[in-house]
Amino acid sequence: MSLGDLEKKFIAVVEDVLPSVVSVYTTVMARVDLFRVAPVQGMGSGVIVEEDGIIITNAHVVRKAQKIGLQLH
Repeated sequence: MSLGDLEKKFIAVVEDVLPSVVSVYTTVMARVDLFRVAPVQGMGSGVIVEEDGIIITNAHVVRKAQKIGLQLH
């Protein structure tokens, strides 16, 4: 298998799975100094695993989040 063939197969796999990948955006209230708490933005990724919208992501991505947003690709 040539490098070009491998690249074509890789591109095909990415195109097949990309619709199931989501970006996860979070807002967490975090202490920024001794007296202040402020919103802090975070980002991670997830995968849609069921047609009805079940998404799997790592716990640290959404832990303590007050706000969660998703973007489909």
